[in-house]
Amino acid sequence: MNLNELQMRSMMATEDKTQVSLRVPAAMLADFERIATALDRDRTWVMLRAFRVYLDGEGGHLLDEMKGIE
Repeated sequence: MNLNELQMRSMMATEDKTQVSLRVPAAMLADFERIATALDRDRTWVMLRAFRVYLDGEGGHLLDEMKGIE
């Protein structure tokens, strides 16, 4: 099991969760569904992974820059 898998398991098991609602293009949702099916995961797992990848990359860099400004 690699580090990303461990991070995802930890994230999915976290009790501190908040439900959100968002609108996404139908084609994007279909892509998430296809990926989830291919990985034998649920759509939430795939979407959380996408959020994590963003926060570990571009979003994380922005957050780091904002910390430096404060």
